[in-house]
Amino acid sequence: MCPLAFPQFIVFLVILMILEISMMVLAFVYRDQGEDSARDGIRKAMVKAYGSGADTKTKKALDKLQSEFKCCGSTNATDYKVANLAVPPVCCSDTVTVCREDTAYMKGCSTALFDSFQKYTVGLFIVCIVFAILQVIGLIMAIKFLRDEDKGS
Repeated sequence: MCPLAFPQFIVFLVILMILEISMMVLAFVYRDQGEDSARDGIRKAMVKAYGSGADTKTKKALDKLQSEFKCCGSTNATDYKVANLAVPPVCCSDTVTVCREDTAYMKGCSTALFDSFQKYTVGLFIVCIVFAILQVIGLIMAIKFLRDEDKGS
């Protein structure tokens, strides 16, 4: 067996664990900025999709988002008024004949997206913890094997 294989494996596991912990800390620290970025991005998409020179791809994507999440605008339907845009029909249920601010879905799409993301955060955190535990076990086994090899020679 190559004498350098296990020390390299140990160093690799330690670096991997440091990177995982760093990513978890960064995700926790910057979680609020994700919602702010989503809010700004949706506002820009609204203007691009429903403003002058409307982009059909952006409109399709925004319509799908608003339809599937039953949301309207970035924070709510008033975002369309602020942007001098009409509230699109997709912001209302099928039973509404004329879609306006007062008949549109109340929840904003940035909140809906963030809430959806939050559902999966706990599961993702559990998966990270399980991987970390497996890595610690692998690290301990590699160190134990390396020590046993040193005692044997």
